[in-house]
Amino acid sequence: MNPKIDRDLTTICLKCLEKDPQRRYPSALALAEDLERWLKHEPIHARHTRILGRGKKWVHRNPTKALLLASLIALTGVTGWSLWNTRVVPQPQMTGVAVLPFENLTHDNEDAFFADGIQDDLLTKLAKIHALKVISRASVMQYRPTAAGQDMRQIGQALGASHVLAGSVRKTDSWLHINAQLIDTRTDSHVWAEQYDCDLNGVFAVQSAIALKVADQLHVKFSTTEKLDMARPPTANLTAFKSYTRAKNLVLMTSFNPSGKANLLKAVDLLNEAVANDSSFFQA
Repeated sequence: MNPKIDRDLTTICLKCLEKDPQRRYPSALALAEDLERWLKHEPIHARHTRILGRGKKWVHRNPTKALLLASLIALTGVTGWSLWNTRVVPQPQMTGVAVLPFENLTHDNEDAFFADGIQDDLLTKLAKIHALKVISRASVMQYRPTAAGQDMRQIGQALGASHVLAGSVRKTDSWLHINAQLIDTRTDSHVWAEQYDCDLNGVFAVQSAIALKVADQLHVKFSTTEKLDMARPPTANLTAFKSYTRAKNLVLMTSFNPSGKANLLKAVDLLNEAVANDSSFFQA
């Protein structure tokens, strides 16, 4: 217990005080030789008692205290587990973002593809960030906007997403009005919201701006390459983009049965149109 005493000398003394005779020095000569080694700063023969050994001896000397200590440790463990399960201790938060289908505010059904096209491109751009968990398109398509509104907390729990990106698109002639909102599903509060007005040729730049803003609001680190990939438009040809988006929607909304054959054939024609307008459109 006295730190000023040399450790080897302490070991020699403790060996002399061992309760079990077999653990003590076999003779006074053996003790004298070990003391001689210590005086000469040579390695001694006595072995230092490890913490586990000292602990066992303490338990033997203090059985009542040992039992109380063990009970306290067990009680602490049970209490901690109970607090964790009842969420008194904060649980790890969900991570990830879900890009919900954008609401189409355009009355002309022929232009409805813009809303789905913007959602699809935003999802694709955000998925390029390896550090960000992005919920798949198939999982989010069931959460299309409704007149009754949407419960973002419930959606976040169902999808395992901490944030949701939602919005709307209105097309008037060659002009687009896009509204985007990033919502924290754990608190059902808006983290960020912005409105964009642009002509049809500016839609790709707006999509890149939204994706980069979302990544920034989520404090996600991404490389220069990932940033360039997010800024790169899917095509420079708006007609090709229109054909591709319509084809994709037809495929996703078509059941694989004989009655859906016509839609699939129409999708093939639209994909051929996309390639005809931009031969590099599908190069990955």
